Amino acid sequence: MLKSLLEVLESIQAMKDGDNMQLLTARSTTLTANVRQLMSSVPYS
Repeated sequence: MLKSLLEVLESIQAMKDGDNMQLLTARSTTLTANVRQLMSSVPYS
């Protein structure tokens, strides 16, 4: 998950055109899914 976050941050820095924007969107979606999965595995007490 941390790797995904780093990839998103690197994509933001490298963003110059529409192709990079699509890549950023895809990685952000992946990161969101990873965060949701992590949160669902944490027991609420």
